[in-house]
Amino acid sequence: MLGSHARMSGIDLSVLWPVNILVAALFYRCRSLNTPWYYCVAYSAMIAQDSLIYGWGVSALTINSANLVFIFVLVKLLRWPERYRQQEADITSSLHLFASCMIAALCCALVGAFAQHMAGQTRQPFQQDVLNWFSDQFYTAVLFLPLLLTLRSDFTLRMPNADWRSSIPLLFLVLSLGLGMLVGPIAILAYPLPALTWCAIVYPLWAIRLITLCTGIVELIATALHVQGIYDHQDELFMQAITIARISIAAIIFSPLLMAMNAKTIRQLNQRLLMQASNDFLTHLLSRYGFNDALNRYGKIPRYRQAAINIMLVDIDHFKTINDSYGHDNGDQVLKHVANLIQQSIPEPGLVSRIGGEEFAAVCFDFSEQDFFALAEHLRMRIRDTPCIIHGSPVSVAVSIGIAYAPASAMDLTQHVHQLFSAADKNLYIAKREGRNRTVQ
Repeated sequence: MLGSHARMSGIDLSVLWPVNILVAALFYRCRSLNTPWYYCVAYSAMIAQDSLIYGWGVSALTINSANLVFIFVLVKLLRWPERYRQQEADITSSLHLFASCMIAALCCALVGAFAQHMAGQTRQPFQQDVLNWFSDQFYTAVLFLPLLLTLRSDFTLRMPNADWRSSIPLLFLVLSLGLGMLVGPIAILAYPLPALTWCAIVYPLWAIRLITLCTGIVELIATALHVQGIYDHQDELFMQAITIARISIAAIIFSPLLMAMNAKTIRQLNQRLLMQASNDFLTHLLSRYGFNDALNRYGKIPRYRQAAINIMLVDIDHFKTINDSYGHDNGDQVLKHVANLIQQSIPEPGLVSRIGGEEFAAVCFDFSEQDFFALAEHLRMRIRDTPCIIHGSPVSVAVSIGIAYAPASAMDLTQHVHQLFSAADKNLYIAKREGRNRTVQ
């Protein structure tokens, strides 16, 4: 019904014919619907619609068989290979989607053009009817399908930042479309492409899929209106120009979609690399890089810039002996055991990091010297009294702790903490020299 009522005034041309792609997306998403019974239901609904809207008789049976072919072929291609269902947002699967739309549209075009000629509903050459059918189905599929496949039960709608700067690419796109409409059909297709590319880099994937859908519809309407000023809509050249426009829009629109998916892949890769750089793979504490990055972030918050700073350095005693006696794998278990106890003992919003080997660092805010010493002592005794279980046997672990304190300062937080490192490290050295398993401030 939507396609039937989406005809341009005075022109026998639907801007879009979404029924086939909507049904195909539904059948693809809901495997339980992908049965002969539901295909028959969809076929019957199409026939009923054409009979009511256009008054078609027997010809509705043959022509709608082309729509059914499109749905069936597209669903089968999307389900083959199964990899597409697992990685719908990567570039390879997107190319697979593009090729699937093209093949399904071609199959539909061949059946539809043949059915039209058999029903005597066209006077155009068979090749032109094939192109008309193909361009209509291909254009609609490329515009709608990426957005339809985004909508699923586990989809999270991530809105762009509510900042006026984030709307600049969209405003640039609107201006490009407006300028293209003033210049002519070729400009309508070409001018928005840089703006669409910009949008693809800036906006989330679902947003660029919605933007390309709206842009493609506007481009086809504007192109048809320009072409109508040159040719009568009954002229064969009019439909040839529209056919070329549909295929061109589908091809051009797909480039920003690929760019958006490429940008998403790069962002995910950067996030993964940042996560790997920021976290110690063994203990899952902050790494040195992650520790410094967290300090930089805290340094931008007035609460932490104006707070007293407490730092402790924790070093496992006789760790080399543990490694030599129990092996490096079990040494790793000791590291994870100690890291877990430190993490549990340091209250939020404190920071805990493994800064190298068997040494850990923790930063807290607004503790008095006495309270922070008590916290460090509690941690040391907890580690001493909680043995690590190796091969079913308890292994005692002890640590030495050096701590340092500084009152609130106008100094940069990261620089301030690094200065305290030196004092805490000296106290850790004293703890080691005086016999280990102790806390020094």
